[in-house]
Amino acid sequence: MKLFGELQTLSDSSQPAIVAGPDNEIYVAFVTKGSTGGNINTALVPSFCISCPTLDMRDIAVARIDELVPNNPTVSWIIQGATVNSCAAETVPQLTIDKKNKLLYITGQSSRAVQCFTPIGSTNIFIACVNFSGTLIWSDGSALLNCTSVNSNPVLAADETGGVYIASETTSAVSGGAAHSVKQVELIRYKSTVSGPGTISSYGRQWVLSATLPIWPSAATSELPSVVADPAGNVYMAYVASGAVPGGVKVNGA
Repeated sequence: MKLFGELQTLSDSSQPAIVAGPDNEIYVAFVTKGSTGGNINTALVPSFCISCPTLDMRDIAVARIDELVPNNPTVSWIIQGATVNSCAAETVPQLTIDKKNKLLYITGQSSRAVQCFTPIGSTNIFIACVNFSGTLIWSDGSALLNCTSVNSNPVLAADETGGVYIASETTSAVSGGAAHSVKQVELIRYKSTVSGPGTISSYGRQWVLSATLPIWPSAATSELPSVVADPAGNVYMAYVASGAVPGGVKVNGA
């Protein structure tokens, strides 16, 4: 066990997430109300793109930790800025990794919008793709990912073909999707066209599950999604439903 001074702040840290990389490194994300080493909490930075009527100190921080010397891990870099934050509250960070193509994906929930995206709903989710050096490659927090009401609890999975899948809870339809309930899970695939390790030539949203597959319970709600993907690009999602999904039978409770 080791405490890293660069990751310690004068405030509590919470909601940790962690993934392992291919070269004996790890990536961690957490929520802090303070400022990590070399960074300033974004609530303390003058707004440069949108008004922020309610400041909130909760930031997401993401760090890479390497063990270049046995038993002596060190922090290589930390992200705590507009890449993953606004001037308001950012929470529930999640990470996933494409080891083959050396891409790290980050998601979280915001009460405004990161990267100067226009807030779509009352709470919004985002996805950011960075390389293993911590450089932002692309991000999205637009209506392609968010509905106009509540967007929450995002989770991620990546395959090795450049695909990344983000599942979340919504209370209406995202752009191009369909509303099946007053609260439903949504699954969206983005594609990074990889041109080399840690580099891409293009990216974009490929599909929205609610528009193509009837997997939602009729006149019931769905929530708490979990998602995994295999290297070949097959994706699997589980969630809690208050009714029977098409072809299924409701047994008891949720």
